[in-house]
Amino acid sequence: MFPNRITRILLAFFMGVAFISLSTKALANVEGDWEGILKAAGQKIPVVLHLNNNDGKWSGTMDSPAQGGFGLPMTSVKVKNNKLIFELSSMSIHYEGVYNQQSDEIVGTFIQGAPFKLSFNRATQKEISNNLDRILGTWEGDLQFRGQSIPFVIHVEKKDGKFKVSHDSPAQGGFGIIVDSASLNEDEFSFGISALGSTYKGTLSDDTNSLEGTFSQSGITLPLNMVKKN
Repeated sequence: MFPNRITRILLAFFMGVAFISLSTKALANVEGDWEGILKAAGQKIPVVLHLNNNDGKWSGTMDSPAQGGFGLPMTSVKVKNNKLIFELSSMSIHYEGVYNQQSDEIVGTFIQGAPFKLSFNRATQKEISNNLDRILGTWEGDLQFRGQSIPFVIHVEKKDGKFKVSHDSPAQGGFGIIVDSASLNEDEFSFGISALGSTYKGTLSDDTNSLEGTFSQSGITLPLNMVKKN
């Protein structure tokens, strides 16, 4: 049945492909991260969009966090007036939505063999602390799990006085995953990623160049030490 096809496709096509951006310079205010819930056959599937505007050229990726799909590249992105259209051709996905400036919401239709209503609200990091100056930069480490070494990257950035924290999992093709909460309490740095159901707690070294801590997900806790790269 089609709803099961959605699940299979979103799981099966987590792969990197080249993408082409198409658009006008209009409506730059849809740039950023957006979250929505796709409802199909009683299932609720979180969908996250990452939209970028580089001098009028649009590009984007899509995440399906509950199914482990991150950084799925859009093959085309079009933004004109108050309308957003994007496609992921390898997955036969087409989306058309209208941006409401007053509510800061995108309301539209997600099509993959059949149409589904799908609206997006702007993703916000509501619990990012304002005391992360000592932890600014890119941090890298490796998770050891079942004989595998999985690279783990955290970016802590500051722009216009506001902090933004994101996570990359390069080996799994996941980039720019939203970190919902993060804080630095004296020397203890902690963060949470609700899309992955994961948390981290680590102790910052005296020279502020390394972290020693643990990563937890789905009841599993693993040691995770990271070093600052820049």
